[in-house]
Amino acid sequence: MIELTIRITVELLGVYQKLFGKKVLSLQLDRPANVKEVISKLSKLRPHQLHPSVNNSLADTIILLNKVEIGVLKGLDTKIKNGDKIVIIPATHGG
Repeated sequence: MIELTIRITVELLGVYQKLFGKKVLSLQLDRPANVKEVISKLSKLRPHQLHPSVNNSLADTIILLNKVEIGVLKGLDTKIKNGDKIVIIPATHGG
């Protein structure tokens, strides 16, 4: 029997951890799925609270999929599979 959903782990760091009130989330998504769908699901959990850079671009956020930055993969279109781990890190800039 083919599973129609996948389960992944999302680790949130910095301000994202504060927004969600926890460091690790477990998400269930319809298959096939990509990183953009994970971000969309997170946005629905906390509407209007995710930084716009996560929703629209990667300018101020680093996203890792299984310890690899998604920019060297296929960006937000990177496919995810059951058991994957995504880490979302806010990039902080000083000056």
